Amino acid sequence: MGDLQQGYGGIQEPKRSCPMDLPSQMDLIIVPGVAFDIRGYRLGRGGGYYDRLLRKAPCVPKIGLCFREQRVRKLPAAFHDVMMDSVITD
Repeated sequence: MGDLQQGYGGIQEPKRSCPMDLPSQMDLIIVPGVAFDIRGYRLGRGGGYYDRLLRKAPCVPKIGLCFREQRVRKLPAAFHDVMMDSVITD
């Protein structure tokens, strides 16, 4: 745990001194959510962190990950929301 520090909500995260790839150089982005709709839009926790990251990586595959109970028909979507390329459930 030498490269980790306690972050928001007590979650371990990399220290600022750790090297970081540009979002556009990532191979895949796995995205959690409170809910996902059948179009691939997600409902997060309201901070916009993932949407900001995903806009910086338009060509990187984006996979939503959730339980099937978190799938809904349609979520409200705004101009800043980024759709997932696919959503995987249990």
